[in-house]
Amino acid sequence: MKKIILLLAIAAIFGACSSKKTQNEEPGKFITVSILPQKTFVKKIVGDDFVVNVLIPPGTSPAAYTLLPSQMEEISKSAIWFRIGYIGFEHSWQDKIAQANSKMKVVDLSEGLDLIAQVKEQHGDHFHLSGVDPHIWLSPVLVKEMAKRILDEVSKLNPEQSVKYKTNYLEFVKEIDQLNIEIANKLKPFEGRKIVVFHPSLSYFARDYGLLQYFFESGGKELTP
Repeated sequence: MKKIILLLAIAAIFGACSSKKTQNEEPGKFITVSILPQKTFVKKIVGDDFVVNVLIPPGTSPAAYTLLPSQMEEISKSAIWFRIGYIGFEHSWQDKIAQANSKMKVVDLSEGLDLIAQVKEQHGDHFHLSGVDPHIWLSPVLVKEMAKRILDEVSKLNPEQSVKYKTNYLEFVKEIDQLNIEIANKLKPFEGRKIVVFHPSLSYFARDYGLLQYFFESGGKELTP
């Protein structure tokens, strides 16, 4: 009798887990992002309401990565794709991603941000940029702006939870502000100083805190004399 009760309990547990998985993974409950930091930003706001897919796994090169069939399936279920804006992977794969899910909304989180670019040309009321530095997620100032954009979009996706998302967003903003103050205080004695990095990934960070970035590598090219 005890064995029967135990088996029924195990079956109930697995049944509940299966039901929860089905609910969470139904179409429309997926959000796709390009890189891992974006997942953190989204999860800070939505919690566990959505499954967040990351297109480029940590430790892989965006220039060489190829999406897996399982990732294409996840894309087909996604309600929205938050792009980071200026990484080559997004441009080279955007057509195939669009084919996988033509109904998925695409949001470029770099739009409206103060971007660092090699060339800025004004055309009427807008600027044409080239050579844009894509590392916008390393600036607390810009992360706050991206978080607001994420809040607006997920509130449209799930308006019933918009109040919760707004509360989570405000908590996230507090975290960002506290971090920004802490970093600024620690780096203030070094304002105007030079930092040397291999890959030019700290441009926005350096701009936020008054540092000058020097780098060795650019565009994946080999070092020259």
